[in-house]
Amino acid sequence: HDQQMLTGSSIAPGFNLAAHYKFNDEWAAGLTYRSRVKQAVRGHLEFENKNPLPGVHLPNSDLHGNLNLPDTISFGVMWKPMETLSFEAGTVYTVWSNYRSLNIHVDDYGTAYSPKNWRDTWGFNVSAEYKALDWLTLRGGYVFETSPMKDSTCDYMTPSNGRHRITAGVG
Repeated sequence: HDQQMLTGSSIAPGFNLAAHYKFNDEWAAGLTYRSRVKQAVRGHLEFENKNPLPGVHLPNSDLHGNLNLPDTISFGVMWKPMETLSFEAGTVYTVWSNYRSLNIHVDDYGTAYSPKNWRDTWGFNVSAEYKALDWLTLRGGYVFETSPMKDSTCDYMTPSNGRHRITAGVG
């Protein structure tokens, strides 16, 4: 059977704006905006087995397309009731409604059009950090993100029913 590999790359400008305020030794809050990034992707489509059937030749081909990555707004608060323990909670609003479609034009094969028309999403997170020793910090958290997809344009690039994540770490 035939294997294919699609590669692409892009460099595009974007920016972040952030503000942090420490109310006192126990409470702090932060707000971040990450800009939308419009990428012009260029790449290549390559077939591993160029003759899967006798008399059939699948040529490698260059490709190009545009990809809009969404802007996000994040807000979080931290409560530090003691020097060795802190709790955080936050939310992220992602503007997926700017992601209308993913269109890739492959020179020898035409354009693959994939409508998205996703909806904006919310993410919510809570976490804790405990400094057990001078050299050991324990961390844990939970994240829930709503799904951007509508039933009419569902695909498998991201979970279609939202996403739950449990995190743990040491430092």
